[in-house]
Amino acid sequence: MFSALQLQVMEYILENEEKNQSMVEIAMRLGISVSTFSKNVKNMAEKGLVEKYHVLGNRKEVIVKTTDYGKKIYQMYAEYILKTVFGPIFHILDSQPDEALDAFAEVIRLAATMGARKRPGFPKTRRN
Repeated sequence: MFSALQLQVMEYILENEEKNQSMVEIAMRLGISVSTFSKNVKNMAEKGLVEKYHVLGNRKEVIVKTTDYGKKIYQMYAEYILKTVFGPIFHILDSQPDEALDAFAEVIRLAATMGARKRPGFPKTRRN
């Protein structure tokens, strides 16, 4: 079985393969500690999902690449998610008129920007 973190790592590596980022760079981009990332990569390598390569002239810098087996597993996962999670959503959206889709898209845009907006807080009160 593969963890959500392992699938996220494979997805990131596959989407950024041409960058040849080090394990430290990938961990930072994913927002996880280097030690957590390193443990996951070790586990993934043992499962045959990724391979580690040392950078020439720098034994400490390690590049991670997804194996053909890892790519196959990720592809199967992506197809499963598309079918089971997004398929029903797409089916519902396909039956909606354009006006409803436009309104829905606007709601999503507003929700996505809510965290970035400065919201008024409760007024400060003094304790007696």
